[in-house]
Formats: sequence, structure tokens, C-alpha cells
Amino acid sequence: MVVALSLARGQSGRSDIPRLPDGRPDFQGTWFKVGGFGLTGAIIPTEARGGGARGAAGGGGGGARGAASTNEFFLRGVRIPYLPEAILEKRWRQMNQYMDGEPRCHLAGVPRAAEQPPYPHAIIQDENYLTILYEYVHEPRIIPLDNSSHPRNYWAWDGDSRGRWEGDTLVVDVTNFNGRTWLDMTGNFIDENLHVVERYTLKDTNTYTYEATLTDPTVFSETWQIKFDVRRQPEAEQLLEYSCLEGEGDREHYTEDAGGLKPNLAGPAAARAQAGASSAQGQYTISGCLRGELDKGDVRYALAKASRGNIPLSPDPSIGSKLLELIDREVRVNGNWEGRKPGSGRFFATSVRVLAEGCSRNGR
Repeated sequence: MVVALSLARGQSGRSDIPRLPDGRPDFQGTWFKVGGFGLTGAIIPTEARGGGARGAAGGGGGGARGAASTNEFFLRGVRIPYLPEAILEKRWRQMNQYMDGEPRCHLAGVPRAAEQPPYPHAIIQDENYLTILYEYVHEPRIIPLDNSSHPRNYWAWDGDSRGRWEGDTLVVDVTNFNGRTWLDMTGNFIDENLHVVERYTLKDTNTYTYEATLTDPTVFSETWQIKFDVRRQPEAEQLLEYSCLEGEGDREHYTEDAGGLKPNLAGPAAARAQAGASSAQGQYTISGCLRGELDKGDVRYALAKASRGNIPLSPDPSIGSKLLELIDREVRVNGNWEGRKPGSGRFFATSVRVLAEGCSRNGR
């Protein structure tokens, strides 16, 4: 009966791979990418890759990754077909690698969660859903297997995944990205127009092949693909706690009035003096969504407010690098108006504080 069911569904009927009662390939278990981050394809026991071993694999090779060629995908020899304007964006990100969200505990995204972090993942499956639990930041992906439609007006770090079976291969269609993830630590990137088609195929009981085909008409000149094998881990293997909090070691760098440990030696008077010709006296506070636009290598900032639109910002040099990291977040900015009266012209920002991760506008 199982064989008949498999043949009716167009499956190969191979007997060398595990299957669920409904005849579908069974991917359940704990898995680890073969050859990832310089590791061999051998099974890596917990004691060999736990704690410092995992962290060292993720961060110790930053210099080598940063030296990768302009459009090579993480030293895999895969050349990314960027559009001319996208190459400029990639070069800027390569020079500002600290903007990458993954080292700051954000979700890795698709296909990076499968390709990049040197951590295992577990798969749980039944006839209706396949769920991937990535150890990195405890990221879950719940994939319906009914080939249903993607939702409207929804954007996410991982996008939206919808699965279907093509014989013994699970095909996952992924869209609805928020455009904030990177492909790797060298500045390779996508935007919200990314479309990924993943293919999961069991080669044997202990190995599956992962393929991802990427299309992004505003970043890439043509479709391109990555492909590698993933190895099953022993039954005793388990996912470990991944404790990560963005900015958890940053307090020592900030002044006390910004929630840090250092006294503010400059003080409000010095900050106002740096505002130059501002005719407004005193300090003002405005809140909104921080936006940034790249202009010939420089970043033009604006604070988006639902009631007023975009307010141009001029950051004090002392907070320039911090402001760069807070783009697309809800923030509160202190400073002075540079116009003739309060509320007009550009706003000279002397300090900034995060109010929320992400912005509430446009559903993102």
C-alpha cells in the first residue's frame, strides 16, 4: 500500500531513505552542514563544537572573509551576478561590515540560515508541516506543505515559506522578505524583492542535498544558485542554548546619560556649542523612524514621522557611527533645530536612543 501510494504521487519509491507513514521522505533529526566554515564533513560532536568552538568559527575568520573578491559568495567560488548599481552598494557594505545584522543577533534569513552560521539545525515533520529549528538565535521556520499562497502585506526576516513535493524532493517557495538580511559577512546582499526556491533532497539515510535558487530583479542581473550537502548528526546530539542580546557589551562605550558607564564630560553646553549657527536655544526631542539613504558614499539621514513626513537630520560627529547602526529603527533624537524657528529646517542630532526594533510604519 505504501508503494502504491508513493507511485501515485510521483515518488521514486526508493527504499534506501527513511519515510513517514504517508510515504514522504522523513527529514526528521539533527543536521549539520558538510564543510561549513572550514569544518570537515565528519560528524561534529557537541563537546568539539560547543561554546567557544562555535563562537570562534563564526567570528575568528572575519578578516579572511572581508578580503573576499567583490562579488564572491562567502569563499564558495560562487560569483554573484550583480547589476552595476548593486555592485556599488555591495562595496559600501563590504567597507561597513559591522552593519551586518547576524553578528548583532538578528535572524540570518534565507538562504543564509542554511549556508552561514556554524551551528546545527533540527527538523520536525509530519504530513502537513516541516519545521526547521536553527540553533543560531533559536530561529524557527514553519513550512506548510500544502503549496498554499503567500500572504499579502506581510514582510519578515525569513520571508514566507510554502512547501510542495516534487517526487521525493521538498520544494520550498520563499517570498515576502523585509530586505534587511545580508547573504554573508562580506557585504553580499539582497533586498525585499528577493525570491528563493529551495530544494531539499535526501541522498541517503544520513545526507540531504540543499539547493537554493535566488532571483532578485533589483539586485541581480540573472538567477543564480548555491548547493551543498548536509549531514545527519547522532541521535544523542542536541541543539544548545544560543544566548545573544544585541549590544550586550556596549554599555562601557556610552556615556551615563545614554545609559552607559562613562560620565558625559562634554555636557549639554558643549553639545549645543557644536550646533554652530542654530538659532534655537535649548535642547529638543523628536521621535520617529530613522531612515538612511546612500549618496555617493555618504549617508543622508531623515526621521520619518507619520504626521510630518521626513525630517532631515544632521548628526553630530560623535554619534555618526551609532546613527548608522540604527537605520530602520524607532528612535528618540535629542538636539537642536537648524532653522530660524523651532520645528523648521534640519535637525542637528546630538544624541539618540532606540525605542523599538524596527519601525511600525508600512507594517515593517
